[in-house]
Amino acid sequence: MQRFASLIAATVITVAAGMAQVQDPDRVLSVCPGNSCGAQELSGTWLLQVQRPGQSPVPLFITFNPDGTATASAGVSTQSSHHGVWVRVGNRKFLQTMFLFQFDASGALVNIVKVRINVLLSPDGQTLSGTQEIVVMTPGGVVLATIPGGTNSGVRLHPEKPGDFDDFLNQP
Repeated sequence: MQRFASLIAATVITVAAGMAQVQDPDRVLSVCPGNSCGAQELSGTWLLQVQRPGQSPVPLFITFNPDGTATASAGVSTQSSHHGVWVRVGNRKFLQTMFLFQFDASGALVNIVKVRINVLLSPDGQTLSGTQEIVVMTPGGVVLATIPGGTNSGVRLHPEKPGDFDDFLNQP
């Protein structure tokens, strides 16, 4: 449990530091071999920082699937995993919609949250940034609030070599 808490703390610190050094530059593979997808493809796993107006940033892992679906999880115990869809709408521009459930401390469903997101991919396809609008609904689907002005930024994750990688490759 302590190792998990340390991992979460390290992730939050890394995210808060701007996420520029999230991964070792000595990557093994690219999500897009030979940069074949360039800046027109979101598929892969990303580490994001999302922030609503007036609130602290929250780290989020998200995986964009090639079929236009996405799943994500944040380190917030009162939220479910996030599920949604994405589509390319222009040059390095994407539209994304995600859904999640919010629970109270006893585990009872409090709200359904829909997040509408604009995503701009960097020219090299390795970072993204965007804006978001949050729609908070009752469990029955009645809209309680629409909150504009959220932001997000992220980095694409890549496989990295562990220290014993060369030894591993040389094993039978």
